[in-house]
Amino acid sequence: MAELVGNEAVLDALDPKLFVDERFGVETVKDILAELKKPGRDPREKFEAVQFREGVNKPEDLEIGMELQGIVTNVTDFGAFVDVGVHQDGLVHLSEISHQFVKKAADKLSVGQVVKVKVMAVDLPAKRIGLSIKALLAPPVHVHAPRPPRPPRPEGPRPEGQGARPSGPRPPRAPRPEGSQPRPPRPDQPRREGVAPRPGSEGRPDRRPDGGRPQGDRPQGNRGPRPDRRPERPSEPRVMRSEPPAAPVKDNASLTDLMAKFSKGPK
Repeated sequence: MAELVGNEAVLDALDPKLFVDERFGVETVKDILAELKKPGRDPREKFEAVQFREGVNKPEDLEIGMELQGIVTNVTDFGAFVDVGVHQDGLVHLSEISHQFVKKAADKLSVGQVVKVKVMAVDLPAKRIGLSIKALLAPPVHVHAPRPPRPPRPEGPRPEGQGARPSGPRPPRAPRPEGSQPRPPRPDQPRREGVAPRPGSEGRPDRRPDGGRPQGDRPQGNRGPRPDRRPERPSEPRVMRSEPPAAPVKDNASLTDLMAKFSKGPK
């Protein structure tokens, strides 16, 4: 056995069919020979041993603020459970996994993953341990892109149409067209304070010099009662129509007499 373990030249020269019997087939013999070529080989790609903290063996040894190393034992919708070596798993809530938004814990953590956690809460009567991963992570730094510098303004006056008046005197007005009558001059009449004249009322002869209403248009004083334009109707006494008194009903009245009383008549 000592000559076979790790001796690939001798193992390659062996024929697996020579070792086939009722218990082991050809494929099983090939697997045995492959393991003898590399003894102690770990089939896992990468394995990181968990180093639990010395002196922390039970939940009573935990203190808030401790930084421990643990291994993820279970992943749920609301977080992940981590074993920190106290024979009781602690919970890393979904909000304590990362500084960024995490929709599912399975997107960031997996079973068997080694993580570093910080003890946030310890409830011995309820047997609950609160852990946090993001407490040991540096918060993200939001870097804002610098604004591009503004282009320098051109020297000199602004061109026309950009909100600035052109420098220099105003241009002369365009001449009136031929055949148009000039505007008549306004008469020099005093105006009352706070009252603007109506358009086109300048120079009227029926206006008083002080700008008020013309005299003689309205009678002075109160106008008096306003006459009623509707003709008066002669009052006639209202006559109330009354039905003639009904004839008294006899004791031995027939059906014809009763119907005649109510003016219905026989049908």
